[in-house]
Amino acid sequence: MKVIILGKGEGCDDAPFHYGEPGVQTWGLNNHILSRPLDMVFEPHDVEWWLKNWDKKEWFHKVERGYAKHIEKVNEHGIPYLTLKHYDFIPTSEPYPVDAISRHFGIDYFTGGVDYMMAYALWKGVEEIDLYGVHTVRDDEYLYQKPSLEFWIGVAVGQKTKIRVHGSQTLLRPMYQDKIWTNRGDNADGLRYGYFVEPLEGRVVVA
Repeated sequence: MKVIILGKGEGCDDAPFHYGEPGVQTWGLNNHILSRPLDMVFEPHDVEWWLKNWDKKEWFHKVERGYAKHIEKVNEHGIPYLTLKHYDFIPTSEPYPVDAISRHFGIDYFTGGVDYMMAYALWKGVEEIDLYGVHTVRDDEYLYQKPSLEFWIGVAVGQKTKIRVHGSQTLLRPMYQDKIWTNRGDNADGLRYGYFVEPLEGRVVVA
């Protein structure tokens, strides 16, 4: 089976629509379901807490107004919903099997929602994964998610799962945080350490 995994970054909308097609599923995070059909929704937060606190000023950048609407959509269509625990007001909600997955891979290393989707897909034996809208950019909360997500991509390569990264300018690229420069004095981000030559076009990993 092939799975399209959606992040919240630019390029998410470039993912093709495959809803209902045999052999292909699209997975997204919480309010992704408001903009496109999904086969599975992941919510790596406490839903009850977010329902009470989504409008706090410090969280406004993370969750747009109407957080409850994505739950209404999930319930309307009966979409599988993996989250921290079962919620009675979301009949299709199930606890994400984090302990079983951590035991299976021998590591508990998750710093973002896409990590959980990647690990779940690999645990389920998905044969092919396409990532869209996944940016681990500088000076943003997602920068700290880069190492763990690249770890799960490495797990995929190791177990011969085909994986493609679409559109990201940082994922699977060196990011030196203004500490490494080329001989010309340019920022060396994206360049192979020590060589400082232009990398190959694209960052498609096919195993």
